[in-house]
Amino acid sequence: MNKQARNLEETGNRPHGAKMTIFLVDDEPLVRKALSRVLKGDGHEVFEFKDPEEAMQALDTCRPDCIISDYYMPGTNGLTFLETVRSRYPGIPRVMLTGGLLDQQVLDALQEELIHVLLQKPWHVSSIRKVIEHAWAGDKKVFIGKDPVIQSTGKPDLSHSSKLAGIAAQEIRSTVLMVIEDGEVRSRIEAQLTQLGYRVLSCTEPGEASELMRAEEPQVILVDVFLSDCEGFSLIESVRELSTYVPIVATAVENRNDLVVDALRSGATCFLAWPFGSDTLGSTIQRCLRMENLFLGESRRSDLSALLQIQHAISSGIPEHQMLDLLLQEMIRQTSADRGTIMLLEKDERNLRIAASYGLSSDVVRQERIPVGDQVSGWVVMHNQPRMVFGNAGGNSRRDGKEKNASVGLCLPMRGRDKVLGALCLTRIEGTAPFTRDSIDLGILLGSEVAQAIERNADEAKQLNLERNLARHDKLLTIGELASGIAHEINNPLGYVNSNVDTLKNYLDGIIPVLEKLVPGNGGPDFDGALAAMQAINLDYIAADLPECIEETREGIGRVLTIISDLKALAREDSVEMDTLDIHKVLEGAVNIVWNQIKHKAQLVREYTDAPAIACYPSQLGQVFLNLLHNAVQAIESNGRIVLRTGKRNGFVFVEVEDNGSGMDKEVARQVFEPFYTTKPRGIGTGMGLNIARKIIERHHGRISLQSEKGKGTTFRVELPKDGNNGVNKENGDEDSSPRG
Repeated sequence: MNKQARNLEETGNRPHGAKMTIFLVDDEPLVRKALSRVLKGDGHEVFEFKDPEEAMQALDTCRPDCIISDYYMPGTNGLTFLETVRSRYPGIPRVMLTGGLLDQQVLDALQEELIHVLLQKPWHVSSIRKVIEHAWAGDKKVFIGKDPVIQSTGKPDLSHSSKLAGIAAQEIRSTVLMVIEDGEVRSRIEAQLTQLGYRVLSCTEPGEASELMRAEEPQVILVDVFLSDCEGFSLIESVRELSTYVPIVATAVENRNDLVVDALRSGATCFLAWPFGSDTLGSTIQRCLRMENLFLGESRRSDLSALLQIQHAISSGIPEHQMLDLLLQEMIRQTSADRGTIMLLEKDERNLRIAASYGLSSDVVRQERIPVGDQVSGWVVMHNQPRMVFGNAGGNSRRDGKEKNASVGLCLPMRGRDKVLGALCLTRIEGTAPFTRDSIDLGILLGSEVAQAIERNADEAKQLNLERNLARHDKLLTIGELASGIAHEINNPLGYVNSNVDTLKNYLDGIIPVLEKLVPGNGGPDFDGALAAMQAINLDYIAADLPECIEETREGIGRVLTIISDLKALAREDSVEMDTLDIHKVLEGAVNIVWNQIKHKAQLVREYTDAPAIACYPSQLGQVFLNLLHNAVQAIESNGRIVLRTGKRNGFVFVEVEDNGSGMDKEVARQVFEPFYTTKPRGIGTGMGLNIARKIIERHHGRISLQSEKGKGTTFRVELPKDGNNGVNKENGDEDSSPRG
């Protein structure tokens, strides 16, 4: 007799009273622990059993006041167990827990009173207490949950629990479980979630998270991948094993591709890099909740899970080779294949090369190269048709010197928009069971998703390269138009630097004879000769002018170096990562380059505020300001005024370039951002400057706008997010700090 049975024997049949004796049957220890914590906290006596067999042995010793059983258990199910309980001990109230969909068998069991109370996960403390109330009252056909199947079928009879269902609907909000160690980050995210209306559970350790997940079954889980000892990824994997459909948002203080890939491979639904604003967090969770709904009914199938994994990987922008690895892993998992390869067309489209593999030796991977039309994979690519092959590994010869066992191979085309980009090959080495039609359809679907993503990436790369070349051309053209002014700005200081150097030489020529007389020689210092030499020069004037001459020379050299530095900054290629920079520094660099044109036509007024540094691509942003300043100068005939204004508002830093030049009518203003549109004479400008400026600002997740009136001038306004991304926390919006108020 086990320990629990001995305890029951000592307890005997307890009389009914304020508290109950409860048998709890569930194969998951943490579920039992969580339920017991609630029930024991209310004073009930709880006996836990890991399987129905153990519970039935205990029933021979003692009769509990209630039995709570899980539905899904290894080797049997809760319905079989409760059927046995009803046949032997019909007076004991029977409660069933289920986290899955309510199938017809469960609904019929509730209608036929095999189950007295049915509790659907996710359950809450209030739900457990309601279960006990109904069990004490002897209620039957009671359903506590929110499964849409109940509403559509009209089953079961919920007359006993309609009031309860209403209470539950009011009490239960979407629950988000946060697992984050950093206290400050955890507090800030919890405040955002609470403000968005979510019920928030938070913890710092994977063990505590697993317990909360089983007890509360949150709708969304947010996990910091940087938990101690990289346990964040392990926790994601554990959660995904428990539930294939609960959305998992991975987060980190770094936005690195390898973190995104590892999180997605572990089972995360999406990835958010901290810091992020409430808008970003709220929209992400809403997408996650919609995704959870997709998994109801048939959408819980593993093939849809594979499709969502691939789509999330694509939308996250992971590198091509990692996307191919993920596709191969998903298909091997879905089809129980032993090995596989992905063959992609080379640039000449005459041969296939191995782009990803699993289960092959490195020598084979390096050497394998198949002409289109040759072997099975080449035939599949040429004819755009799947093929299944029996007797050899995937249809491609693998000359590794080993005897092949009976096997079956599947080779599928990876279809792009207009052509086949490659072949997905899978092999089962042992057995000859063919791949199913569903496996073929799924492989073609996933392969096509990846193939078209590769095409889109290639198209985007070409487009990006084209835009970079256009931007570079426009930049060089603008600098070319300003070249004479830039040369003038360099030649001016060089002119007086050169003059000052001559002056300094003349001063030195006069001072050297004095020094030579004072330097001790064979006869000692010649003070009389030195005095005579001093009388030949104006020493007082030299002493007064020399410091000023040196300082002016240094200033002139500094001006030249500044212009050269600004030109280099504008001409250089930006790195992949943004730099954090004072917006005024970028703006002043553009002013220095175009200054010669400004000073002859307009007064420059600076209305700067204490705008924060922003994350940006300095060279690209400098090109925007250069174009706006150049346009302002060209719009002014003479005696004009250009105002540079900066400030911050609603999480954005803004820059305004205002001129009182010729202005534009509404039709021109509507078209100025269109490519190749220009009002300048032929041979002046390309019509691409403002279009390129808009693309650059959009790349910074900002916006550019203008206000203009014919004959009165134009104001361009550039707005850039302070943190360099579009996840701006707008509820913390700054007051408008522009000088205009």
